[in-house]
Amino acid sequence: SEPVMLAAIGAGDDVDVRVAAARALGRLRSPDALDFLRPMLDDRDEPVRTATAEALGYTPGGAAVLLSWLDGAVLPKSFAARATAQHGAIVAAVFALGHVGGATEVKPLEALLDEPWPVGAAAARALGKLGQRGVDGVGSAAHPLLDATGRFDPRMVDAAAFGVYRVGLGGDPALSIRALEAAGAAKTGYARALLLKAAWEGLPPRVRQQAFVDGVTDRSPLVRVATLDVAV
Repeated sequence: SEPVMLAAIGAGDDVDVRVAAARALGRLRSPDALDFLRPMLDDRDEPVRTATAEALGYTPGGAAVLLSWLDGAVLPKSFAARATAQHGAIVAAVFALGHVGGATEVKPLEALLDEPWPVGAAAARALGKLGQRGVDGVGSAAHPLLDATGRFDPRMVDAAAFGVYRVGLGGDPALSIRALEAAGAAKTGYARALLLKAAWEGLPPRVRQQAFVDGVTDRSPLVRVATLDVAV
């Protein structure tokens, strides 16, 4: 079968060939590829592990494999380790859960929000992807994602803002006001725009009026455009 052939190709010594095999197995989008991708997560070379994690994000049943692997992974803590990890297998595995995960993956991703960038940011974006896909139960992530918008690192705030926007606040006034406050504190126009859009539906009329004035006079064109988008 095709997975067997690709796995045989990926068993050689050439890193680029193994990376290509992992990607090809992912493109099959077949549960038959799981048995071959699973051991590739422990490949000796990081590019192969990263490509495998990405492939599992497109493979039915891949979420359970990714979660099991992440349970045994050593998450990066130091500044140098986190800088190296941003393009590596752990971040790829966390983000892939947004593509292939379901309700079971919501709580583990929420727990990973406590990690610093880039793992925490990958978890926030994965939760946003689950929200975009309409996964049941992802609404519970609104609270921890809003908490994450208060982090010091603007990269983490940007990712959390994306998560808040995609998960949605369900028109809840209290959460909407929290999101608006987070928008006011955010350093990037990207985060302010997304948080304003997430908050808008649930804002009381008087608060919304002031948010409109603040939005259309914001220094960022992203925020000004977002304000006009939601207000029209």
